[in-house]
Amino acid sequence: MTDLRERVDEDKGLLKKIQNLVPGFKGYRAREDLRDADAMLRHQLADQLGRVQRQVEDAREAAAENYMIGQLDKIGRLINKLETLEGEVRHAEQGYSGWVADIEIKEAELNALYDFDMSLLGGIGRMGQTAADLCGAAQAENEAEMKEHQGALKAQIRQLSDTFGRRIRSITGTEVV
Repeated sequence: MTDLRERVDEDKGLLKKIQNLVPGFKGYRAREDLRDADAMLRHQLADQLGRVQRQVEDAREAAAENYMIGQLDKIGRLINKLETLEGEVRHAEQGYSGWVADIEIKEAELNALYDFDMSLLGGIGRMGQTAADLCGAAQAENEAEMKEHQGALKAQIRQLSDTFGRRIRSITGTEVV
């Protein structure tokens, strides 16, 4: 995947270039650009989670068509969890720290935040594969396999949600373990 930090830096307009020349403003501009890159990355991650959700919805539809009524509620709960996670990713904190913040988030932390968010890409890819397997099992009317994939997807959603929930704390070194 393209490193969006580089793309945001390359596409600076005239105003941003002028801002970089103002003493004391260059660091602010660099941090804003990093926040923008991270926001674009998170929106793409959220879009991918939306695609996973649509695969699970396809599995629910296949289960309904094959009269596997007992599976519909379980699949519905997975869809709700995916919707929640997608919203959390799309609307997550961007690493702002106010003028008198207890913890200041500097450029290094913002780069680490971007890298942290980028590392979630593999987990979302695995979720997509599990969702596709769930859909295949529903189409094949294999309830035992469906249950197996539902359990795996539930665990993957929980793990990604827990990991994502710790992102700011782990980057700023404020996570209590």
